[in-house]
Amino acid sequence: MKKTKNRLWDRNFTLITVGTIVSSIGGVAMNIAMSLIVFDTTNSTALTGLYAFLTSVPSFIIPLLISPYIDSHSRKKMIVILDLILALCYLIFAYNISQNGFIYYQYVIFGIISSLIGSTYYLAYQALYPNLINKDFIQKGYAVSSMIYPTIAILVTPFTAVIYTKFDITYLFMVVGILIGISAIMELFIKVDESNIKSAEKFSLTNYLLEIKEGYNYLKKDKGVLYLYANLSIVNGAASGNNLMEMTYFQTSPLLTTVMYSLLISAETLGRTLGAIYHYLFKIPNERKYDFTKTTYLVYDMLDGLLLFMPYGAMIISKFVCGFLGINSATLRESALQMHLPDGARARINSFVSSIISFTNMSCLLVAGILAEIFPYRMVAVFFTIISLSATYFIIGKHKKEIAPILNTEFE
Repeated sequence: MKKTKNRLWDRNFTLITVGTIVSSIGGVAMNIAMSLIVFDTTNSTALTGLYAFLTSVPSFIIPLLISPYIDSHSRKKMIVILDLILALCYLIFAYNISQNGFIYYQYVIFGIISSLIGSTYYLAYQALYPNLINKDFIQKGYAVSSMIYPTIAILVTPFTAVIYTKFDITYLFMVVGILIGISAIMELFIKVDESNIKSAEKFSLTNYLLEIKEGYNYLKKDKGVLYLYANLSIVNGAASGNNLMEMTYFQTSPLLTTVMYSLLISAETLGRTLGAIYHYLFKIPNERKYDFTKTTYLVYDMLDGLLLFMPYGAMIISKFVCGFLGINSATLRESALQMHLPDGARARINSFVSSIISFTNMSCLLVAGILAEIFPYRMVAVFFTIISLSATYFIIGKHKKEIAPILNTEFE
C-alpha cells in the first residue's frame, strides 16, 4: 500500500491561506485609509490618537471574556460566522457614508464594532491555525502566513493611496466588504477535526472567570513565555506610537506626500516579504535563535527612532531592512511560542497576550497623539524608541536563561 506523503500544501492549509490572502487585501486597504481620513479631516493628532484608542478598547476587553468560549467551541465555525458579520458591517457602513459623509463619532462606532469582531476572530484564527498545518512543516507554515500580509501590502498600499486621493472612500468600504465575504466562503470548506475541544458546560460566571484565570496562572508559571510577551507588548506599543508620528509627519510636511508615505510602507513590506521567503527557504540554527531575536529588536528600534531624521531615500532603505529582520524574528518567535503553548489552553493564554498588546498599543497611540500636540513629531518618535530599546535590554537581554530554551527549541 502506498504511503501518503506528508506535505504543507494540503486542502486545509491551501484554503486558509487563500482565504487569508483575499481578506488581507481589504484589511491592508482599510488600515491605511482609516487613519488617513481621520487625521486629514480633523487635522488633529489628539483626535486621531483618541480614535485609535477608542477603537482599540474592544481588542483589550473582549479577549478576556471570549477566550474560554473559543477553547470550548468550534474555531472554524467562529471564523466563518465572524467574517460574514464583518462583511455585512462594511457594506452597511459604505452605504451610510455615501449618504452622510464623514462624521467623527460614526467612524469611532464603526471602528469599535469592527475591532470587536476582529479581535474575536483573531483569537479563534490563532487557536485554529496550528491545527491546519502538517506537524512536520510548522515553521514553514508560519513563514507562509507571515508572507501574506506584507506581500499584499506591497501591491495594495500604493494603489490605496491613489484611490484615497482621487476617489470617494465609499468604494473602498464596499470592496472590502465583498472581499471579506469571499474569505468566509473559502473558510467554510475547511475540514478539521475539533473533537478534542471540550464541550461547554452550562454557563457559570464563576467557572468562566476561573477558566480565564488559568491563562493568567500559566503565564505566571512559565517565565520565559511571560518575558517574551511582556517585551512584545512594549515594543509593539512603542511601534504604534512611532507609526502614528510617521503618518502625521508625512501628511503635514510640504516636501512629502500620501503616495510617498504609502511607498515607505511598501518598502517595509517588501522587506518583510523577502525576509519571509528567506525564512521559508533557510533555517536559522537553533543555538542562534535567541541572539538573532535580541539583535533584531535592537537594530529595528534604532532604525525606527532615527527614521524621521533621514532623507527620504534613506527612509526607504531603513524600512526595508526593518521589514526583513522583523519578519524573521516575528516568525521565529510566533512559531516557537505557539508550539510551546498547550493546545487546550492556547486561546486563553493568547487572549491575555492580545489584551496586553492591545492595552499598550491603545495607550501609546493616545499618549503619542497628545504629545504630538505639544512636541515635534520627531521628538515623540525618539521618546518611544528609548522605551522600546530599554524594554529589549532589560527583558530580553537580562532573561536569556528563561527565554532561550523556548526560542532555541527544535520542532521540525
